[in-house]
Amino acid sequence: MNQYDDEIEAARSGWGAPLPITVNSLTADAVLFGPESRLCGWSLRAVTAGGAVVARIRSGGTAAGQVLGVIALAAGASETITLNEGGLRAEGGLFIEVDSGTLEGVVYARFPQ
Repeated sequence: MNQYDDEIEAARSGWGAPLPITVNSLTADAVLFGPESRLCGWSLRAVTAGGAVVARIRSGGTAAGQVLGVIALAAGASETITLNEGGLRAEGGLFIEVDSGTLEGVVYARFPQ
């Protein structure tokens, strides 16, 4: 056991397994999921024709929400990020803010059961 075991267990109870939210040729800001959720990770690629990608995943369902993750990829590059078991709490939903480029792939999140 470590100091975070209780926090991880609290995050898991009442929440389903991580599910993928598909991102297809995303070039503009978008709400990924409206109600409360937990960001668990992502596997995203910068579409070559769209150039380099700069984006942020935020909580709160708007561009004013707290930044939970930053994505910066060269054209054609990809990254897969896995966050802690419980995920990062996103009150009010998940929002992706795209500054430049075109993204495709999936964002993984847990939702209340």
